[in-house]
Amino acid sequence: MVTLLAMVLSAGVVGLYFKVAEAERRTDLAVQTAQSLGIQLEAEAGSQAPDFARILRAYATRVPENGSLWFVDTNYQILARAVGSPPKSMDAGVRGALFSKRQEMETTGSRFGRRTLLLTEPVMRGSVVVGALRYSSTIDAKGPFGGQWKVLVLYVFCSSAVIAGFGFLLFRRRLVQPILALQQATGIIAGGEFGKTVDVDGPRELMELSQALTTMSVALEAFRTQSQEQVASLEEANLALLSTQEDLVKSEKLATVGRLAAGIAHEVGNPLAAVVGYVDLLSQGLSDAVLEKEILNRCGAELERIQRIIADLLEYARPPDLPFESVPVKDLLETAISRVRLMPAFQGLSLNVSIQTELPNVLIQKEKVNQVLLNLLINASDALGGEGSIQLEADLQGEWVALYCLDDGPGFEPTSLDQLFDPFFTAKPPGAGTGLGLAISLRIAQTQSGKLEAGNRKEGGAWVCLKLPSETA
Repeated sequence: MVTLLAMVLSAGVVGLYFKVAEAERRTDLAVQTAQSLGIQLEAEAGSQAPDFARILRAYATRVPENGSLWFVDTNYQILARAVGSPPKSMDAGVRGALFSKRQEMETTGSRFGRRTLLLTEPVMRGSVVVGALRYSSTIDAKGPFGGQWKVLVLYVFCSSAVIAGFGFLLFRRRLVQPILALQQATGIIAGGEFGKTVDVDGPRELMELSQALTTMSVALEAFRTQSQEQVASLEEANLALLSTQEDLVKSEKLATVGRLAAGIAHEVGNPLAAVVGYVDLLSQGLSDAVLEKEILNRCGAELERIQRIIADLLEYARPPDLPFESVPVKDLLETAISRVRLMPAFQGLSLNVSIQTELPNVLIQKEKVNQVLLNLLINASDALGGEGSIQLEADLQGEWVALYCLDDGPGFEPTSLDQLFDPFFTAKPPGAGTGLGLAISLRIAQTQSGKLEAGNRKEGGAWVCLKLPSETA
């Protein structure tokens, strides 16, 4: 097999060498012929009645099929023609010969077929160009396989076929069979049969791969055993974690219920104790009618306070459902200001609205948001004590429309900022508030997919911000 391969390669190289040598010989012969014709035409041009056609006819038999042999003057007019005709316009070869006074050479034809050499020789009389001679000759010898590129293709095809056959057998024995064995072993390991050993006879790289595959299989078997033990341990830890989490949730719920119950007991217990005391006094009988009326009025006030606390608590726990609508921010703030402007608590206060231009609308439950703004304004009025200024501002912060209620009062106590929104927490004097206003406002803000935040201003006073998603968000 190796001997046959060497013979094919050698024969192809030798054949190609002879084809190249033959093409070079024919090229040299064509150049010499064109130069010889040029010399004869230059000599004929010096005679009284030059006969260029006679000279060309003598060489007509040397012109190959589809070749050309003609002579034109500087005006591209035919002086003599033996074979073929000049093209309709000057080509590069004719222009080079006439104007550059040099021999032009060009090869035409397909590299995979027969090639023709086009020679254009300038014909001179002294230093003046008389015309241009065109002579074409085939540079590839005729043969059963055509030009040198066809020989090369045939040679490459034959040698490739021999090499491919030999290589296929070697490739199958040394690569395909070991790879198939590795593929089969990999499928077995992928199916979960760890600990399998893989042995193949092949190149060093494949043998190293089989050893690595064996090592991996053994390691996977050990890892599976270890993983099973770890999974069992993690399941036990997960069960313990779930139990602890449930206990924490229950504890948090109990703590929340406890705080809520304590708030209710405190807020309802005080007025209820007062009512019980008043009723006890009335049961003893009073001779003063004015005092009895005053006690009854106080009982009514305390009972109304208890009713208000229960109503606020119900609203906090189960807020009413209202339709959502698109509302301009400016209308929202101006409505809130107009509702409180005539209240007695706001008569000595300065109320202002500042809105960034071209704010998008907000999609909200209008009455609920109005309730939040009213609560913020009333809280600010209580903090100011009848003197100062309150300002409502609105601007766009990314996808949020931020509504600010600003005052120049004493601000929040730093220790109470974390408890502002807790139910029943209030910074007002006892009996002045239920501690549900901000908690209800926070719940309403959350139902609008918004936020409620609070803090103190650097220049003094407090700020509360209601953030609502814009309609275009």
